[in-house]
Amino acid sequence: MVWPDETQENYREKDWIERDDNRIFEVVKSRADRALALLEENSYIVIEDSHTLEYFLGSSASHLESMPESYQPYLLRAVYSNSNGGYRVGISNDNSSFVVYEQLGAITNVHRSALVVLLESEPKVIYVTIHSIM
Repeated sequence: MVWPDETQENYREKDWIERDDNRIFEVVKSRADRALALLEENSYIVIEDSHTLEYFLGSSASHLESMPESYQPYLLRAVYSNSNGGYRVGISNDNSSFVVYEQLGAITNVHRSALVVLLESEPKVIYVTIHSIM
């Protein structure tokens, strides 16, 4: 089941600044259930401390030690369909954010996921969707 997002196609109507891949991290599989439970009622959560960051990212959290102070880590909702794709994250001038999983081939079973993303400001709205590249 996909997270409710009645406006998921509206993200295409905005001017977006795409985030670099080095600011997008998938939550480790062993912590995914906890992340998904936290995101059930909220489309994102501010990650306030390094212990929480390490909890969700495991050893990948060490890559964030040199993170500029202007970036804040957020736990964001995401979805995926199959394993032959990747995530794109962007933010618009009005602080809306999009999380798109782009994949090759048809979209079949949709699964919930979670990402840790470094953003300069708190998102106002999160658009979560999948895009198939044929």
